[in-house]
Amino acid sequence: MLDTTNELKSYLSFKVGDENFAINAKSIHSILELIQITKIPNMPEFMLGIINLRDQAIPIIDSSIQFGMAASTITSNSCIIILEVVVNGTSKLIGSLVDGVSEVIDIEKDKILPTPDIGGKYKSEFISGVIYSNNKFIMILDIQALFSSESIESISASY
Repeated sequence: MLDTTNELKSYLSFKVGDENFAINAKSIHSILELIQITKIPNMPEFMLGIINLRDQAIPIIDSSIQFGMAASTITSNSCIIILEVVVNGTSKLIGSLVDGVSEVIDIEKDKILPTPDIGGKYKSEFISGVIYSNNKFIMILDIQALFSSESIESISASY
């Protein structure tokens, strides 16, 4: 019988502002260089607009704003992570603007620390755990929690 207690999972680490985050690699559809984002009127502040990806309109959010931080500043390292998430029982593609991707890291399940009490700086309901790697803490995001908020559901309903 296979022992899965220390199962390795792959995560993509990336930066938003000065902070490090990671997403389980199984949720990632693709990573794109920053391309033209078409703005849509009357959308929430965190919604940047849409992009065309293989003849499909993909909504793009600003991760910084979604995490309760100041809006992203576009740099040469900025990119869009296209995530596959389940919203209202349907698989959807949603793009997330980040300040740069770092690396794919393999993490043993038992090395993930519980989410600390980090106060109001971040929306901690989106964080499922923390790891310590390469002398820095990396917050692991719960993508389903991040994209299950009512505002994301209403945006994704139109795509």
